Amino acid sequence: MRIVALAALGLSLAGCAIPQDQRGQVYEFTGETVTIRGAFVSTSKQRFAAPTEAMVAQAKEVCPNATYLGANPSPTDGYTSLFLFRC
Repeated sequence: MRIVALAALGLSLAGCAIPQDQRGQVYEFTGETVTIRGAFVSTSKQRFAAPTEAMVAQAKEVCPNATYLGANPSPTDGYTSLFLFRC
């Protein structure tokens, strides 16, 4: 019974929309890149991780010319991604 409940919870979380004002956390800054760790946006049209508008703005706070390059799943959990930006 618990496994079914946990699976249902996981499916419901996967379908949740992350608000565009949801900030992430600066995970790493190398001077050339900045990585933001945060919950990912996934919609019916877009089935891959994408940063929120707030995460893009957050990366630009660290390096003003930040350009989004891509995302990888976070190594510590299944509901956040690491969003990489080039300065």
